[in-house]
Amino acid sequence: MKILKPLSLLLPLLLLSPAQASLSTAGHFELDFEQEENLNLDDTANEDVVTLQPELQLEFTQKFTQQLKAYFQIEFKKEFVLEDDEDDTDGNVELQVEEAFISYSPGKAVELKAGRIRYRDVREWIYDVELDGAQMVIEHEALSLTAAGGREGRWQEDLLNDDKNGKADTLILRLDYSEGEREHALWWLLQDDTSGDDESPWFVGLSSRGDLAEDWRYWLELVAVRGHEGDTDIRGYGFDTMLTRVFDLPYKPSLSAGLAFGNGDDTPDDGTLNEFRQTGFQDNDGRLAGVNKFRFYGEVLKPELSNLRILTLGTGIRPSKKTSLELVYHRYRQDVASDSLRDTDLDADPNGLSAELGYGVDLVFGYLNKKRFRIESVLGYFNPGAAFDAGADDAWFAGFEARYYFKPIPGLH
Repeated sequence: MKILKPLSLLLPLLLLSPAQASLSTAGHFELDFEQEENLNLDDTANEDVVTLQPELQLEFTQKFTQQLKAYFQIEFKKEFVLEDDEDDTDGNVELQVEEAFISYSPGKAVELKAGRIRYRDVREWIYDVELDGAQMVIEHEALSLTAAGGREGRWQEDLLNDDKNGKADTLILRLDYSEGEREHALWWLLQDDTSGDDESPWFVGLSSRGDLAEDWRYWLELVAVRGHEGDTDIRGYGFDTMLTRVFDLPYKPSLSAGLAFGNGDDTPDDGTLNEFRQTGFQDNDGRLAGVNKFRFYGEVLKPELSNLRILTLGTGIRPSKKTSLELVYHRYRQDVASDSLRDTDLDADPNGLSAELGYGVDLVFGYLNKKRFRIESVLGYFNPGAAFDAGADDAWFAGFEARYYFKPIPGLH
């Protein structure tokens, strides 16, 4: 095992630092249960999968001086396969280095980082990824500028198992502006593939979220993608918008409506790939009006927004400040009828004759107690439409996550 990578040396550095330095620790224990049923949309050929995964995450922050500190986050987990109609083999025990970096702040307005750094936007629509590289953040009043570069998996991530190193270098520029309860951002992201695939897209986008008025919340994403995939030019555009109203009534009932769109290619033979895609770093995991996040494009399909139109309608209640229950509906339609879906959990392909993919419904429950204990539970359902062959059956997903934080997490909601 090749565990003596640069990142793995940060933990001894933290533990062997001078006595006058300040070491703080945090972390959580998590138990994940997932059940997938009929993702191939064929009841006669079972592909049901049931898994249980315990996970322990530990965080160490070493403050050497007011300006210099180090951070190390490690995750220990193992997936147990309780049922798999094709393969009942349990996953390997994993010891993942999630983050490991040195941070230096020469002044209040500037912070420099080097190492493995996590990048995540609020809804994880742009990215939720760890890059091995460097970052600079400059802040001035309501403005914040982030410049970063790195590669996912440049150094070994799993200290117990060999894993493949990433092949794409990534550059990020992001300008954030806050005004009251609203946040706006202009961002640019470039991926330069260094393998033989030669796939190098770049993205430019506008993000905005917050309160429109009392009891009204919104989010908005506008993005264009350019670049090339081999000798083919990439040209696409997409958007995602949502409006939520929370009523000042008992149980805080809410209504949400949203539309997401990523264009498809209706001229596939013109030498240009006129189709939107996301960055590949996205999780599409966010909140509406409840206490916990969920897959806001559907828990069964979990699609990447590419050649898709997704209409979302939701309603929910807050029986208490600690709990929420939400019912969310999704209608899926391809922009251009195609026999493939980009990055989805479904194991069945559409037929390319119809654009009507079908609809999904998610029931989401959340509980959060004193920023220490969190429960997330979701039941997802997908009903295939005319884009799948006649006789396609329904698919289901059930998920349960329980997490205990060793220390209260500031700002956790």
